[in-house]
Amino acid sequence: MGVSPHRRAANHVMVSARGDVGSYTSEVLSALGRSRRVQLTVTHFIVALAAIAETDLIGTIPVSVVGTYGRRFGLATAPLPFDQGDASFVHLVAPRAGLMDAGLVWLMDTIERLVLEDPGS
Repeated sequence: MGVSPHRRAANHVMVSARGDVGSYTSEVLSALGRSRRVQLTVTHFIVALAAIAETDLIGTIPVSVVGTYGRRFGLATAPLPFDQGDASFVHLVAPRAGLMDAGLVWLMDTIERLVLEDPGS
């Protein structure tokens, strides 16, 4: 299963508690021969959620964080389009208001379809 060029082209927020330039997600993408365009690095997931809610950024956020705080920020989620180990670890997150954008809706639907698609078919 590949990572959509549209998703890679999106601007990402990355969470790094120490302010490092890399992350677990970046390492997984690198192993797949892919990368993402990180526009903003923050030190806390709550700050990442706030940034996503107020901008056109997307991010990979642990399900537990999105489940607890996503609704407060008006965010929508989609599964990642690549294997990052435990499938419940992270979701693609976008502002709920962004779902009024047909392009973002298409992107999230495409990602979901790709994630659920049987690679053997």
